[in-house]
Amino acid sequence: MKLLRNFRSVRKFIFLLNGGFNGRKIKKVAFCSAVCVGSIGGAFGLLYWQQFRSLQCAEPQIINDDLPHDEQTEQIAEDEKDDQGDQLNVRFKTAIRKSRTILQQLKTEKNCPGVTVAVAIDGQEVWKEGFGLSDVENNVQCTPNTVMRIASISKPLTMAVVAKLVEGGSLDLDEDIRTYVKDWPIKSFQGKESKITTRMLLSMLGGIRHYDKSCGVKKVVETEQVNQAAAGDSIFTEFYLAKNFSSVIESLDVFKDDQLCSEPGSTYLYSTHSFTLVSAVAEKVGSKKFQDLMKNMFRDLNLKSTYLDENIQIIHNRARCYFMHNGHLVNARYVDNSCKWAGGGLLSTPTDLCLFGSTMLACSQGEEKDSVTPNNLRPYLSKETMKMIWTPNPKTQKKTNTYYAMGWEVMNPLPQLCLFQSALSKYKNRRCVYHTGGAVGSSSILLIMPRDKLNDKKLSKNMRETVDKTKKENAVVGKIDTRPRGTVVAVLTNMENISMFNVAREIAALFESDLETQQRKRATRSSTAG
Repeated sequence: MKLLRNFRSVRKFIFLLNGGFNGRKIKKVAFCSAVCVGSIGGAFGLLYWQQFRSLQCAEPQIINDDLPHDEQTEQIAEDEKDDQGDQLNVRFKTAIRKSRTILQQLKTEKNCPGVTVAVAIDGQEVWKEGFGLSDVENNVQCTPNTVMRIASISKPLTMAVVAKLVEGGSLDLDEDIRTYVKDWPIKSFQGKESKITTRMLLSMLGGIRHYDKSCGVKKVVETEQVNQAAAGDSIFTEFYLAKNFSSVIESLDVFKDDQLCSEPGSTYLYSTHSFTLVSAVAEKVGSKKFQDLMKNMFRDLNLKSTYLDENIQIIHNRARCYFMHNGHLVNARYVDNSCKWAGGGLLSTPTDLCLFGSTMLACSQGEEKDSVTPNNLRPYLSKETMKMIWTPNPKTQKKTNTYYAMGWEVMNPLPQLCLFQSALSKYKNRRCVYHTGGAVGSSSILLIMPRDKLNDKKLSKNMRETVDKTKKENAVVGKIDTRPRGTVVAVLTNMENISMFNVAREIAALFESDLETQQRKRATRSSTAG
């Protein structure tokens, strides 16, 4: 009976809607109800979409909300003073769109919780963005201001400090390190006393072991070798040291009594411990704690979000670290990186790393150290010093065209034998100066693709005329164009054991390609107008 009554009620309601008593009024009520229900549903749908999108991609940031009020005010003033950021994003929209796809694919395929990126062209930051989460448990988004472990990218930063000491005349790279570090024992190889120099250590030729105490000689089956190669440094117990070392001299205890792996100066062997020994040299020569030498360099180069990876310190925007275990995302182990400040113990952001890379690029191309001042890049090292740092050592050849220089890796162009190449091949085959990093719960890369003067020969006649005209105009007003020529890319992720060299190189190639397209169009317009 109850069901029958309900059925009759429905029939009566339909009758009223179809023109029954007060049908017009009820139709209005029904219409309004439908609109309300639709609006509520749409609102919930929009909220859900925003929440879903926040997990995928954080929008590029302009203001760093974690800065003190006075620094925020200064940054806002800088943004108002230079409003070219949006214009630059429009100029490079094709490269940005394709780079986003590349990084989203990396994030998905490698299960990276978060990825951050920054790109600078000719000393000007043109793109910065964060993808995913810096803290999975608390749903904190990744932004360009997210601070992550940069692992071995610490080596190029340490190299800058050491080079400064060399320029000041207080450090001789070819002097026996025992001249500076009395705590270092006399070493011998195959019964012959050996001399180790700072230059050898900086080029990984010092014979000092890495985390592998067997000096890289592994007597295991082929399958195990493949697995170890894929796992990187994470297979070594020493990679997970959790002891806090009070000084760099104390951290030498980790390896100073071990045998040399090769005759110093003869054989390339990548070693983070080599840079720990370098930090001891720098500390003695600089008459300051190595930590203070690094902090002074951060200040001099305006690296406001670069720190020592100190667990006890409160560091705003610090990301959590992760790795995959049996197919599941888990928190990375607790480690203390005080044993390797110089070789793998720093934190930074992609924007700070791009600033550092742009400064090094500017120094390498500047006619004089004091002339490197565009885009707030601060002079730090001379052109001659940068040439020394970036010159590959022939004894360190790793692949056909890849070498270790001094605190940096260098990839030289290969001869192009194929007549049919992809559009990006000529850019990807340019000389690159870079360093990758792999730490507990993080991976990173800083890549610099200089635009050498030799590339000017490849410009069309109209483009060369445009460049020459600009140089003449600058000469009339006494201006010297000291902008660095090249692209800098920094990519960080809070996931362990991720290779990102090819990703960074392709991103750099995309931006270089976009830039050349713009120059070609500009030259064509100039020629037409003339």
